[in-house]
Amino acid sequence: MSSSKKVQNARSRKAKPGDGDQDRQILIRNIKARRRALGLNLHDASVRCGMDAQYLETLENGRKRNPGLETLTKVRIGLETTLAWLFTPHDGKGGGDDGA
Repeated sequence: MSSSKKVQNARSRKAKPGDGDQDRQILIRNIKARRRALGLNLHDASVRCGMDAQYLETLENGRKRNPGLETLTKVRIGLETTLAWLFTPHDGKGGGDDGA
């Protein structure tokens, strides 16, 4: 395969701009909904997640664009849920059996 074909194939496999936006919006909504369903303010949730309240707020407001697995794991544990739940669209209530 020629080098120009390889470059063309690599470009076609790259994520298009905005591909992660929907997942990010779902994550943002679910973090906030789950925190509220547990009756936690930002400070209390951040303590449970083992992170600064200001950092948790940046996650909830979408200013942290690509949180790492370690961060997401802290959020998952602190908010007593699963990573799968955090990335799954819900009705926005954040509670119930599907939250844990």
